[in-house]
This record gives sequence, C-alpha cells and structure tokens, in this order.
Amino acid sequence: MIVFSGDTIRHCPADLVARYGGEEFAVLLPNTDLAAAITIAENIQQAIHHQAIPHAQSDIKNIVTISLGISCIIPTCDIKADTLIASADKALYNAKQNGRDRYCTS
Repeated sequence: MIVFSGDTIRHCPADLVARYGGEEFAVLLPNTDLAAAITIAENIQQAIHHQAIPHAQSDIKNIVTISLGISCIIPTCDIKADTLIASADKALYNAKQNGRDRYCTS
C-alpha cells in the first residue's frame, strides 16, 4: 500500500487507487514486494514532477510535489487492515517531516 499526498494520479499499476482523505490517496498493490512498490512510487513521483504544475505558495518547490508513505505487509489472520493503513500513514508522516517531496518506507 502506498499512501501519498498529491493532486493527480495517472497510469498507476494498481488494483485500487482511491482518495483516502483531503489530498491523500491510497494505492493498493497486491502481490508486490517492497522493491517493486518503491519503483512504482518513484514512477508516480516522476510523473507528478514532469507535469510541472505551478505551486506558488509552496515552501518546498515552485511546482506541485508528492510525499509518499510505503508499507509492505504479508497478510495473515493476525494482521488487520488498519495495521497496514497505520504503517503507510506513519511512513507518509515521516516523508512530510523529513522535507516532503520524497518517499519513506515503514
């Protein structure tokens, strides 16, 4: 699962892309390991950068950027869905706290 802030998602290879709240989205990537999830996150980030959408009020860059939180969990009967969500959300928070326009894993 990748949870990120952003304004636009295009051509994301996922079983589900959904608005999670405000400007956050969840990208569910079943059967995807952490390395592949990171590659997909980097591709999403590059796609956002290439759009060069102006963002005059940003303290980070003058274009829209994206922060991503990546979590990869192998499901078991003991792991609930909210564990995955909380883990990805924590990684997103870390990405934002560490300067934004980046991804962090959890």
